[in-house]
Amino acid sequence: MRSTTIDQHSVKFLTQETLAPMLALRGTNEPLAKLIDGRDPMGVPDSWFMDNGLTNLTLFRHYLMAWLADRPDIIKEMYIVVRTLKPTPSGIPLEIYCFTSSVLWMEYENTQSAIFEYITAVAGQFSLRLYQHPAGHDFWRLSQEYSLRDRIPPPGEG
Repeated sequence: MRSTTIDQHSVKFLTQETLAPMLALRGTNEPLAKLIDGRDPMGVPDSWFMDNGLTNLTLFRHYLMAWLADRPDIIKEMYIVVRTLKPTPSGIPLEIYCFTSSVLWMEYENTQSAIFEYITAVAGQFSLRLYQHPAGHDFWRLSQEYSLRDRIPPPGEG
């Protein structure tokens, strides 16, 4: 069992616009079909997603459960759970709970690493951002944006 943290500001109701990149991923259609009761995803109006509480995080969780169940190194007969925990000031913890088919430590760790590397890479397809505390590059980028803003004269001056 491990977790990562989702930036809560990136959680949004599904829309036709945000759904398109998600549907490009192999394996997204089946979890989505279950969530929308077999309707054609392209025929569901945006208001339906909001009325039924379907968010990008909802689809992401269900997609990950299906993706984990397809992995040969995960035991399908045991629990596969992808759930959110109580939000924190650092975001929404997303907990992954499943059992690997190997009890060898290195194989287990390699599976865990591969799962979280994939989650880190695929979250953007669902318009989700993983939370991370600001680091040196973030502060540098902000300082560059701030100094650029100071160099541009306001409208009407110059």
